[in-house]
Amino acid sequence: MSAPLFLLGPGDLDEASAGAELVLDGPEGRHAADVLRLAADEPVLLSDGSGVLVHGRVVAAARGRLDVEVDRVEWRPAPEPRLVLVQALAKGDRDLLAVEAGVRMTVIPEGRVCQEMLALYQAD
Repeated sequence: MSAPLFLLGPGDLDEASAGAELVLDGPEGRHAADVLRLAADEPVLLSDGSGVLVHGRVVAAARGRLDVEVDRVEWRPAPEPRLVLVQALAKGDRDLLAVEAGVRMTVIPEGRVCQEMLALYQAD
């Protein structure tokens, strides 16, 4: 099984380097610590959406946050072709499931409704 990937804000990983310690908090940290219940020594991936990918391990976990030690940092160019998801409203939770599946396939959600659904997905 691959390490879970968490998305940080743009520029949050600009200063990341091997051996550094980063804090994962906010909605992503809450999901990692409280929902997935990641614990010390588990691998994680962090990205800021600009092509920076941090491979790290959890050093400590607390309610709503993880402390992550950076093992290595790599830069990946944006995939070509760029896929964009525009989701119409659907009954039940099918629209949220479509956005969730798209995000897992690295599709970029586009439009207000998609971005709001993505925010809901990330808050869980």
